[in-house]
Amino acid sequence: MDNVSVRKIRIRTQQKATMKRRTFHILCIVVFCMLVIPLLLSFTVKREGALKDKSAGSGNNQADMEYEVISDRPSGTLHIPMEEYLISMLAQVMGPDQPREAMQALTVLLRTQVIYESEHSGGCFVRNVKLLTEWEKEWGIQAENYLEIYGNAVADTAGIVMTWNGEIMETAYHLVSAGCTRNASETLGQSLPYTVSVNCESDLMAPQYRSTVSFSKKDFFEKLRMLTGNRELTSAELIIEQRDTAGYVTVMTIRPKEADAVQIGGETFRDALGLPSSNFTMEEDEDTVSFVCKGVGHGFGMSIYTACEMAKKGNKFMEILQHFYPEAVFMRIA
Repeated sequence: MDNVSVRKIRIRTQQKATMKRRTFHILCIVVFCMLVIPLLLSFTVKREGALKDKSAGSGNNQADMEYEVISDRPSGTLHIPMEEYLISMLAQVMGPDQPREAMQALTVLLRTQVIYESEHSGGCFVRNVKLLTEWEKEWGIQAENYLEIYGNAVADTAGIVMTWNGEIMETAYHLVSAGCTRNASETLGQSLPYTVSVNCESDLMAPQYRSTVSFSKKDFFEKLRMLTGNRELTSAELIIEQRDTAGYVTVMTIRPKEADAVQIGGETFRDALGLPSSNFTMEEDEDTVSFVCKGVGHGFGMSIYTACEMAKKGNKFMEILQHFYPEAVFMRIA
């Protein structure tokens, strides 16, 4: 056998060995893809899907997936799935260590409101809602744990809403009442007959129950000028004209010395001054104007503080909601 033939045999042998190695490498890559990539995808779905697998396993969550909320941002209009919105709002209102039944009560209340607005206003428009990716950055290493806590509250109440006379209710909540919630019929007419005043004695013990907000005279009158549109206003008499039975101011008058008086709603006045509540009294001295406020929020619907206290005592989420909405009937939408 000449040298040429020997070299050809060696080349063929080397080619076969190379092909075997390539085949082996390809098989390794295929096995890696089959075993590892599904795990990576599973992790990604778990992070970005906001616990959809858990939700699906805890009940029929199809209704939550069909609705969305709409939020305008500088970057554009976002359409956020209701399930993600519910988790985000729970995180915004309640800490992860709050009672589970209170979280579930708030979840049902929020879901009911989203569906109500979607059906009556052509869409549920919200402001200042965080995306779950934003929450994850804020939570850091606790993100997975917190998402599970809030996600379970959504999944465990999947599709449950409150109704009155067979219709989806319009709902509301606030952080702390002034000792009782407000009757909506007193200020909003008969449009919300099921939003009644109920006792919230627990709120009297809340750390935020009483607070004082003070302004310098300069800052105070600047806010009044913006509120009334009277750029010449430098002094005025403030008169509380009317309160509702829960003690919240409903009508007040701003009476400048050299201009027409202006009547302002209590909630409008509260928003303009950034007060925690429209249940307030006014105090004035030589340099400052102060407002002593009771409660946090508008006072309608469910008090978050009382809901948490009821949950600590063993009340279930439906019992909590029926304390604030005695005529509510619960339904699961499909």
